[in-house]
Amino acid sequence: MGNHYPMAAPFSDGVWFDSHDHLFKMWYQCASPSPAPKKAIFYTCYATSTDGKRWEKPLLDVIPGTNIVFPVEHDSTVVWVDADEHDSEQRYKLFVSKADGAVSTYSSNDGIHWSATSAEHRYSWVGDRNTVFYNPFRGVWVYSIRDKKPYPGLGRIRYYSESPGLSAGLDHWQPLAWIGADNRDLRNPHYPEIEPQLYALDAVAYESVMVGLFSIWEGPENKVAAANHIQKRNQIMLGFSRDGYHWDRPDRHPFLKVNETEGAWNWGNMQSVGGGFLVVGDQLYFYSSGRQRNDEEWDSHSSSGLFFLRRDGFASMDADARKGVLTTRLLTFSGSQLFVNFATSGGEMRVEALDEEGRVIPSLAASDCIPIQTDSTHHLVRWKDHADLSMLSGKKVRFRFLVERGELYSFWVSPDRSGASRGFVAAGGPGFEGYKDIPSAKQR
Repeated sequence: MGNHYPMAAPFSDGVWFDSHDHLFKMWYQCASPSPAPKKAIFYTCYATSTDGKRWEKPLLDVIPGTNIVFPVEHDSTVVWVDADEHDSEQRYKLFVSKADGAVSTYSSNDGIHWSATSAEHRYSWVGDRNTVFYNPFRGVWVYSIRDKKPYPGLGRIRYYSESPGLSAGLDHWQPLAWIGADNRDLRNPHYPEIEPQLYALDAVAYESVMVGLFSIWEGPENKVAAANHIQKRNQIMLGFSRDGYHWDRPDRHPFLKVNETEGAWNWGNMQSVGGGFLVVGDQLYFYSSGRQRNDEEWDSHSSSGLFFLRRDGFASMDADARKGVLTTRLLTFSGSQLFVNFATSGGEMRVEALDEEGRVIPSLAASDCIPIQTDSTHHLVRWKDHADLSMLSGKKVRFRFLVERGELYSFWVSPDRSGASRGFVAAGGPGFEGYKDIPSAKQR
């Protein structure tokens, strides 16, 4: 590209597993030369993969001989693959944000050829890096908006607006000041005087919660970064929500963090992806973009990376040889098979069920439980005299987990022995029909 810097990096955009044609699909930001020196025009490119690791860039017909699918200059986009959309022409949805505060939406039947579904709306007060996500628990599209003006005392924050329809919602943005960084967020060790700020927020439904990917800006400002030939420090933190509006962020350590080793692809400015992450077997696949430090052009050499996490591996309750006991609150379920995600090396876990009064239910005591002594994300819990828990369906019960030298990540009650939770699976993965944990017809 001559004096133009290369880019193959999601700036939200999207990474999804498309169950229609059994492919991983990535939409990412790419750079096309600009007449201005050391500048670029940002378009959207497209790649596919059969395993989520090795990617191909097909030559397409939008701009012949390239893999560009959206040749409209923009700041950032979000691609959402809507498995519940009945109109095939609307199955792929695209939200576009420009640096001047203009936003618009498009749709596609193949993720390659896009048609406008709204007029361009330009808001004088809106800044760049606006995103969107769908909240299936409330049936609304959520716009994560940035105001041009810093919020007093917090700098960059996100403003909230919602709508039942992605395109229709642009007509009546009524943003509320929503969420930002705070004094629990970590500071840039090179610029400790800079208060962290919330640069962007992507989110997706996973199992029974919304998982938020918070890109926290730790400085410095672009002018300082350019003068010192460094990259601003954005790291991705985690949060979760049960309604898509109120967020808990109990751990402020970077989840996807920068690597200041010379030559590292993610030296700075890491950004999350639309769709959040994917479920691939026993792992979660998290993609992000990152930028190298470059002496020639500071905001340069942007690329994509992949991180792996154990399925449900966000947190665990751990016990050593002294043993640990975890008793749930009262809960009800409609399934019949209890499953756990549990890891151990030389230890074990037993489970018992308690009634509403806290009494152990006969034949579902820990002493009757067949001990779990291996590492698996998908254990079926069994008792000697009970094939299932159907007799407790709809009743208020508690589960008590007794753990010795092990880690309990999650538990759920499934309708059948497949262990499918019927919860959401973020941006999907092989073996799922759509974006819920429902086994494919082949598996059933």
